[in-house]
Amino acid sequence: PPPTFAMRAVLPLAVGVTGECFVTPVWPEDAVVVQPNITYGSSYNHADAKQEDLLLDAYFPPATDQRKLRPGVVLVHGGSFMSGDKTSDGEPDLARFLAARGYVAV
Repeated sequence: PPPTFAMRAVLPLAVGVTGECFVTPVWPEDAVVVQPNITYGSSYNHADAKQEDLLLDAYFPPATDQRKLRPGVVLVHGGSFMSGDKTSDGEPDLARFLAARGYVAV
């Protein structure tokens, strides 16, 4: 996909710190490893009066990336605690975009 505003905002920060590393795609986005539905907590949902698990997806560069340390990015969707989820606001596209460049994104 073409870069979104968020993609254009994150990468200049990486250039300033690391030169070209983590800016240019190293792998195709379809090679990114996704670990879906990781439970990181739970919360009471007042709308349906139920306790529910809070889930996140983690996006990693492929196993061929042998670096022991990688930069990480935490993506947070909008919605004012009333709407939205981990697939809102193009989050999966941005996470794949970053993981293809060597980041770990959640």
